[in-house]
Amino acid sequence: MATTTGEFIAKLASMAGMSPTDPDLVSILSSSEFSNYKLPEGLTAKINQSLLAGDSARNNEGLRRHYHAEILNGLDNNLENTLERYSIDGDIAESIRSEKKTTEKYNKLIEKLNDVYAKKASATSSSDKADLEKEISRLNGQIKDLNDKVKTAPVERDAFWTEKLKSKAIQNMLQSYKFAGENNIPKDVLIETASVLLNRKLNEAKVKLEYNAESDNIGLKTESGMDFYKDNSPVSFKSFADAVLAESKLLDITGATAPTSTAAQPTPAPRQTIISGAGKTQDASKFFAALDDIASGR
Repeated sequence: MATTTGEFIAKLASMAGMSPTDPDLVSILSSSEFSNYKLPEGLTAKINQSLLAGDSARNNEGLRRHYHAEILNGLDNNLENTLERYSIDGDIAESIRSEKKTTEKYNKLIEKLNDVYAKKASATSSSDKADLEKEISRLNGQIKDLNDKVKTAPVERDAFWTEKLKSKAIQNMLQSYKFAGENNIPKDVLIETASVLLNRKLNEAKVKLEYNAESDNIGLKTESGMDFYKDNSPVSFKSFADAVLAESKLLDITGATAPTSTAAQPTPAPRQTIISGAGKTQDASKFFAALDDIASGR
């Protein structure tokens, strides 16, 4: 079934965490001729197949295999470190290493431990018992270490993936802004500058970002874990970013009325600074003029 341009852009905006009432989004979708244009199914299918958001990423078989292999490889390395740490060598170590699957290596370790217990039960001399008890103690420590790592591995995996999704959501939001000086300065430089300013302001306000993978939403939390409020109203991360970037004069306000200053401030002459890259030079005077304003508090 063919999709209209309006439906497709609205879907992409939702995946990027944009509000359906965003002025730019509303402005684009308000054009009936544009919004009702039918897009080829092949085009939308290719784009949808290349995008991953919260639930689709968590249920992607390719990603699951990739990170599952990384975790198990890490556990195999820890197993080798444990064998060396407890000086487990000879036939026991080789029988464990010969198993291909990580879970089977753990099973083999338990099997060897049961053999040690069986030998202990049939041992007659105090010397044999002492040696067996020492071996049992060593293997028990190894099993405890491995069990601890198995328990924490899913938590570490989820935390890693959640951080990746949060970073992607932040980048998508910053990418949606129209920055001042985009004609002269690479947008990735402006996004990096905006990210630094946002982190600084978040630290000053003593709030942190909390990503909800289920809703693909970033919220603001206080140090005690409560929702961040200002003037008796909850503050969203998007509105916080809007205010910081506007205050820092990083946003393109062409056509908008500039806020009235309470006191006249001298404006420094722009520096004619040239940035070279990608085989061409770019005038970055506007960018550095904005940073001068940030530093002086304007």
